[in-house]
Amino acid sequence: MSSLGKLNHLPLRNYWKNEATDFTPWLADNSGVLGDAVGMDLEVIDTEVAVGRYAVDILAVDTGDKRKVVIENQLERTDHDHLGKLLTYAAGLNADVVIWVAASFTDEHRAAFEWLNRNSQEGIDFIAVQAELLQIDDSKPAPKFEMVVAPSDWSVKRNSRPASERSEKYRSFFQKLIDILREKHSFTRARIGQAQSWYNFPSGTSALPFAASFASGGKARVEVYVDVGDGQTNLAALNHLRDISEIEAELGHDLEWEELPSSRACRIAVYIDGSMDSSDAELDSVHDWMIDRLLAFKKTFSPRLPAAVDHAKSAPTVLENVEAE
Repeated sequence: MSSLGKLNHLPLRNYWKNEATDFTPWLADNSGVLGDAVGMDLEVIDTEVAVGRYAVDILAVDTGDKRKVVIENQLERTDHDHLGKLLTYAAGLNADVVIWVAASFTDEHRAAFEWLNRNSQEGIDFIAVQAELLQIDDSKPAPKFEMVVAPSDWSVKRNSRPASERSEKYRSFFQKLIDILREKHSFTRARIGQAQSWYNFPSGTSALPFAASFASGGKARVEVYVDVGDGQTNLAALNHLRDISEIEAELGHDLEWEELPSSRACRIAVYIDGSMDSSDAELDSVHDWMIDRLLAFKKTFSPRLPAAVDHAKSAPTVLENVEAE
C-alpha cells in the first residue's frame, strides 16, 4: 500500500507576491472561490474603486439579491490600518456586505467584526474569511477560504424580513431552482432563495446578468438584463447582440429585444405562460423550462457578452453625433 501524502500549509506570498498587483486581481478573477466560502454568488463590478483618497480592493454585487459587497484582502495577519479602511469603504460606498480576507485574524479583529454584526443596523453584514494555501507533497498549491466570522445564523439572517404567503411561494420556487442549477449544472454558487419574483445569475460579464423571473400578465421569463451604463450605452449593447443573426438560430427560437424606453436598462428575453397562481404541475413545467433556457442562454450569450460591452462603451454618444454633423 502506498503511503499518504503530506499536507503542507504554505505562506500566501509563496504564490502571490504583492497584494495589489497579484492577490487582488487573482481574487477578482476567481471570485467564485470566495463566493463558495460565504454562500454568495459574487460578480465583480471593479477593482481599486476610489473612495475619497483611498481605494477599495474589490467592489462586487451578490447577483442573487443585488446586495453591494466591498472586499478587502491581505496576504498577512490583519491590522488596524485595513480595519479602518474597510469601515471607510463601507460608509463611502453604502455597502450591504463587508468581507475581509486575510491570512489570519487577531483575536481583537475577530471581536471587532463580531461586535459590528451585533450592533450594526439590520441588513449590513460583516464577514471575515481566512485564506490558506495548501499543498500535498510537491503538488500545485490550492487555495482554501474559510469563513471565520459571520452574522449569527447567517443563512437565516439573509432572509429575516417577514414575508407574505405569496413571497414564501417565490422563495420556495427559486430555492428549488438554484439548488438544481448549483448541484446538477454548476451554473451558480447561490444557496439561498429569496422571497421575491426574480433571481439574477452571473453571466461572466459584469452588468449583464441572466435572470429568471415572473413578469406581469401571467408570464414567466428568462432574460439577459442589459445595464452596462446609461440608456444609450445599454441600447448600443442590445443592438450589437441583435445584429448577430446566429444567436436566435443557436437558441432555436425568437427572442424579445426589449429596448424599454422608459427605463435605463434593456432586456433580451423569452417568455412562457406561468405565474405563482398556476397549479403545482404547471409551476413544475415552468421550473424545468427556466433551467433549460438559462443553460441555453449561458452557452449562447456568455461568449458574446464581453464584445457587446466593448462595442457599447466605444459607441459615439448622441452629443458626439450632433457635433460631427
